[in-house]
Amino acid sequence: MDEFARGRSIFLRNLVSSGMLNEVAIFEAALRGPFVNAFKGLKGYVKSYFWPDRPLGEINADGVRNEDLTRLTLPANSFDLVITSDVMEHLYDIRSAFSEIARVLKPGGVHIFSIPNDWPFPERTEPRVALVDGVEEHIKPARHHVSGDGTPCLVYNDYGADIVDIIAEFGCHTQVVRRHSPLDPCYVNATFLSRKTRSAI
Repeated sequence: MDEFARGRSIFLRNLVSSGMLNEVAIFEAALRGPFVNAFKGLKGYVKSYFWPDRPLGEINADGVRNEDLTRLTLPANSFDLVITSDVMEHLYDIRSAFSEIARVLKPGGVHIFSIPNDWPFPERTEPRVALVDGVEEHIKPARHHVSGDGTPCLVYNDYGADIVDIIAEFGCHTQVVRRHSPLDPCYVNATFLSRKTRSAI
């Protein structure tokens, strides 16, 4: 809302119905959720999920692309907005994923994402899993979330404040936004907004 409503709407459904997103190219890595429901009628909206047994770039009968965030088949400089809601913690190779997202963003485009985060935010990102000769070895006790298709999904990383510096490697400036309220400790949940300011070197 802060990024696209221009102060003219405070509700997502109103933002969509106003037409202010009609020319916005949006890519979301999700099967379901509030943004899928709100954006599904927009002509510039592309949603994806990753099925490792299917060809990358394939579009299923529901219009969902099969995409691996670490090696997207999408063209460079093609999206104004990329959304990943509680997705990035499920990727082992986070640098490739953030690099690919930066690649497909238009200059000035934004990646808005959420990841599980503590308060206060730890200084460093720590892996939970290592790959040794192609085999996953757990550094910390295994943790799973429920994925978009209802199956368990392994958490590979616990993120820290250095995520801002990691993403900067790929030409994006990242803000970590924590809201506050006298009624609800909203500050414990952060939203991350990465803006593409340049192409990665």
